Amino acid sequence: MFLVAEGDGLAGTAIVLFRPGSAIARLYSIAVVPAMSGKGLGKLLLKAAERVARRRGCDTIRLEVHETNHAAIARYRKQGYQEFGRHRHYYDDGGDALRFHKKLVRG
Repeated sequence: MFLVAEGDGLAGTAIVLFRPGSAIARLYSIAVVPAMSGKGLGKLLLKAAERVARRRGCDTIRLEVHETNHAAIARYRKQGYQEFGRHRHYYDDGGDALRFHKKLVRG
């Protein structure tokens, strides 16, 4: 699922992946254009991704984030995501990916 946030043009995107028969959604990407950074758009896209996952019958959402992306890590933790693992040398620069998940509550 590709989510788009618009303002005076493209403001941000989120991509959520689903596997048939799985109750786990994967947040593949969230991107916010630099001019919109710090305005809460990342949080809105994250909430929208969670809503889409719930509507698709998922009870958990997972993601990976670069170990040095401290702003994103803080955002995920603040929104109730818990770290549960690490992929060593996951990114092209050799950096590790921290794995996070969140149980989705019906609402």
